[in-house]
Amino acid sequence: MSAVRIERVREEDWAALRDVRLRALLDSPDAFGSTHEREAGYSDDDWREWARDGSAGVRETCLLARVDGEAAGMVAAYVQDGAEHAHLIGMWVDPAARRRGVGGLLLEAIVGWATGAGLRSVRLDVALGNPDAARLYEGRGFSPTGRSRRYEDRPLLVTRELELRLEDEG
Repeated sequence: MSAVRIERVREEDWAALRDVRLRALLDSPDAFGSTHEREAGYSDDDWREWARDGSAGVRETCLLARVDGEAAGMVAAYVQDGAEHAHLIGMWVDPAARRRGVGGLLLEAIVGWATGAGLRSVRLDVALGNPDAARLYEGRGFSPTGRSRRYEDRPLLVTRELELRLEDEG
């Protein structure tokens, strides 16, 4: 069995974060609200800022999954001002590391972070054309809220919102 570690990203991890994110956008372009073209244009300073913000703040986090020391997945979450829920974004696991529990470990880590922050729930948007991701989330207790979203700059991308209530976790 491969060694899997989930780590909060550090500022010096910016290149690994960039590489994982760009691989994610190439592998699963219809699973994200952004595009490879858009994010490939980010500067090294932009990636450093994302890593720095994800490493330090209590209102946001970014995690890397390392399999045998190599970055093989990621997830991020943020809390909008005044909100009582975290919004999970950017969840992705490299195809070579899928079906090995990496996605579940990333979700557990985000739920743990949100619980530690005293939040009431974790919400996420899952693309309608991504049934594997929906099964992962729903298998971990996330349920549909009834809300959906169509991205203005990507009108064919439709997502539905799922939520995990943390007060039910106790």
